[in-house]
Amino acid sequence: MPHPKGRARVFRLTPSRREEYILDRSKSRHQGGSSMQRLTRRAFLTSLGVSASLGPAMRFFEPREDLALAGGNHLREPVPQVTPLSPPFRLPESWYRQTVRRLQEKLTERGLDGIILKDRWNIIYVSGLFHTTTERPFWLFVPARGEPVFFYPGLDKDLVNTWWIKEGEWYFDYPHAGPFNALAYKAGPKADLLQWMLKGLAKRGFGRARLGIEEEVGPTTMKRMQEALPEARFEVAGDVLLRMRMIKTPEEIELTRKAIAL
Repeated sequence: MPHPKGRARVFRLTPSRREEYILDRSKSRHQGGSSMQRLTRRAFLTSLGVSASLGPAMRFFEPREDLALAGGNHLREPVPQVTPLSPPFRLPESWYRQTVRRLQEKLTERGLDGIILKDRWNIIYVSGLFHTTTERPFWLFVPARGEPVFFYPGLDKDLVNTWWIKEGEWYFDYPHAGPFNALAYKAGPKADLLQWMLKGLAKRGFGRARLGIEEEVGPTTMKRMQEALPEARFEVAGDVLLRMRMIKTPEEIELTRKAIAL
């Protein structure tokens, strides 16, 4: 049924009923503006039924103290208590050393002698060395037994020297390989830095090893790798790191909570 001229019908949803009320626009003009303009945002949204429709969805985002962020099927098991963090807020060196040990255990289970990491976030996850990816290749090799090894550009030499992983080799700058250990550095001949890194592994006894790589590589890249280490075997093992990164440790959960609190 049409309303009298100057009137509009608006519906408001409540938990129990739909409530009708009438805004008299003709009257509001005599009071210095529209009644709709004087409505609060909450009242306006309520009149459209938004509050009621979003109610269940908004409850989804309410904090749940009983839910853990740990992986697995037991979402309700409590998160273990860890030492409260203090500035600077980051994972300690001991956590990264333990992460290397966990990775080494998984490499042994897979029958791998080590894994070559090039993805920046995998390297940061395992070592804690926050570096910037450029056109200059940067690798971290984690053996199944022994200490990790960095292969990195001279540009990052000072940064790498500050960190706990002391084993490593560096190259002058992309795409040159050397020379090294001189007061005045001079660029050497151009080098295939992928092969340079692999030959560095051969010097450390991994020339005939079964080595994990993060992802499939093209035939041209694989040919270069096999030329450098003809007796080695390469196997995609990036899923090992992916699973480790998916399941958060208590320390990672505490760091996440601190980031949210800040």
